Amino acid sequence: MEYVFEAQGAFFSGSFCPGQWVQSEEECSLQGTPWLNRKIRIRYNPKDPAKSTFLESDGAPPGTLPPEMQSQHNPEEPISLDLK
Repeated sequence: MEYVFEAQGAFFSGSFCPGQWVQSEEECSLQGTPWLNRKIRIRYNPKDPAKSTFLESDGAPPGTLPPEMQSQHNPEEPISLDLK
C-alpha cells in the first residue's frame, strides 16, 4: 500500500506491505479499504525524506515488512489497486 506525506515543503511517497498476501483482487480491496484517507505516522530520514517507513509501533498492521524486505516477499502475480 502506498502513502504520500509532506516534509520540508515537498511531497514524498512510500509504501508498506502488510505482511499478509491475498489471492484475489476482492481480498486485496478488503484489506486496503480500512486504510483509505487514514492519517498514519510516518518516520523519515530528515537528510533524505525520500527514505521513509511505517512501523508496527506507529500503527502499521501486524507483520508489516520493512521497506528493504518488501521486494524480497512479492508474490508471483501481485494485484495492483488504485485506492482513492
